[in-house]
Amino acid sequence: MKIYVSPKYILLSIALSFLFSPKSWSNEAAKYAEALLGTPYSAFANNLETGGKKGVSCISIVQYALDKLGYSCPEPDFKKYYEGLINQAEELEFGKTGLSDKGVILFNRYHFAVFDKDINENGVIDEGDTIIHARFESLRAEPIFNWTEKDNARPIYAVRLGAGFQCPE
Repeated sequence: MKIYVSPKYILLSIALSFLFSPKSWSNEAAKYAEALLGTPYSAFANNLETGGKKGVSCISIVQYALDKLGYSCPEPDFKKYYEGLINQAEELEFGKTGLSDKGVILFNRYHFAVFDKDINENGVIDEGDTIIHARFESLRAEPIFNWTEKDNARPIYAVRLGAGFQCPE
């Protein structure tokens, strides 16, 4: 016995599966940063070196992702970025700080990172979620917990990208 399924039915099934499946979260900043995973660490890397995979620092990967998202931010300068973003940031609270489809920048007084993946898909940042960063090693993705354990510098701040975000001056 042969069963015939109409192509219209197949297309309708696919469309409905997307409509009623859980929201898939997109993180644009992380997509740009992921493309550079493995780039060697260079404390004073600029945007050209980072984009060319010649070298990356914690701040240059943030600036690179912002540039790719269409923001016209200045060249990487740790102090300038810290002072310029602190006014837009909120203190990170694990299990409470929400996400943004454009991305999230995490930082403290010593380090910057691009939020990567919401591992348990709960829409908030948890210690098991991953970041993309370069701290004395090549650009890598790892759980936030690894950074907070090594650095132990609190507080950590989060800036959600999207409407209202402004580049540091």
